[in-house]
Amino acid sequence: MYSDDQLQDMRFQFSRALEDLRRQIQAFTGDKNELWPIYDGLSAQLHELGQVVWQIPSSSVWNQPYTAAVNDLDQATQQFAYAQGDNDEQRPHYLAQAVDFLNQAVSTLAN
Repeated sequence: MYSDDQLQDMRFQFSRALEDLRRQIQAFTGDKNELWPIYDGLSAQLHELGQVVWQIPSSSVWNQPYTAAVNDLDQATQQFAYAQGDNDEQRPHYLAQAVDFLNQAVSTLAN
């Protein structure tokens, strides 16, 4: 189990990592080879954040924001995966949705 100070620090670290991934998505130039490293980053953050959530008691004040952030990050990762496999016309739509979900996750962690 984590202390409140540890969870506060991790919340900041996760927010920074997600903001960085969001910037990478927004800087996408159209080369599909750029997508895999971003997807790997999203998956890694989802895994790490999920591991933290499993250790937070359901009665903790930290449970709800961390769980909501995991759900938003999961949605962002799913939308990003759709962007990887879809045609060039639909890709911007899925990338924009991934960015929206990342913004929600960051906002949830920041509050």
